[in-house]
Amino acid sequence: MSQKILEITDEEEGSREELIRCVSLDQAIASKVLQLINSAYYGIKQKVSSLEVAVGLLGDKQIRDIAIICASSGLLRSDIRGYGIPADQFWLHSVTTAFAGRLIAEKFKPDMRETAFAAGLLHDIGKLVINRLIEEPHREIFWPLAGEKVPGYHSREIELFGFDHCTVGFFIARKWEFPEDLTAAISFHHYPDFDVAHRDFVRVICFADTVAHLMVMGMNERR
Repeated sequence: MSQKILEITDEEEGSREELIRCVSLDQAIASKVLQLINSAYYGIKQKVSSLEVAVGLLGDKQIRDIAIICASSGLLRSDIRGYGIPADQFWLHSVTTAFAGRLIAEKFKPDMRETAFAAGLLHDIGKLVINRLIEEPHREIFWPLAGEKVPGYHSREIELFGFDHCTVGFFIARKWEFPEDLTAAISFHHYPDFDVAHRDFVRVICFADTVAHLMVMGMNERR
């Protein structure tokens, strides 16, 4: 159902009735929609219990974000123990990169801001596969990197395995038939000058990734 929501919100004149129907058929998305509209952030005095009203107030962009996050949360809320990264930290970095990517794209590539959100959310999916290859002796190499402002995981991956999470991400993106620009961002976010065709967009995600690391590090230092 998440895929159908993405298709509707991608269309310039997507059907609002169809969007509401799709939201109502997905329990996770429907609950997130109602939770968000009734949060303190929106400051609505009277509780909203109607999905039709909630979707109207939030708008297509917010509904799209919720659909993407719900679709990927199960995948990205995983401990990647080989890297020494807890599930909540991996998820936080992914979401922070997604929002940073959109904000940066709004300034430099406004037509790509929604793709930048998805790319930021999914840029590290290759780590989920490489995590299975990291054995106990390797952890002494990876775990200390978590304390760095901008961890160089990809360099260590290449030293140990001959490939990195960007390479693995490329094959995942191809298997899932992602668009070329999204595939490029996942594949080259540590090598922004390699993909000439999508260089500017890849640079956006590369910058967003760095910003997200610095933001999360800053939050940890304030605790």
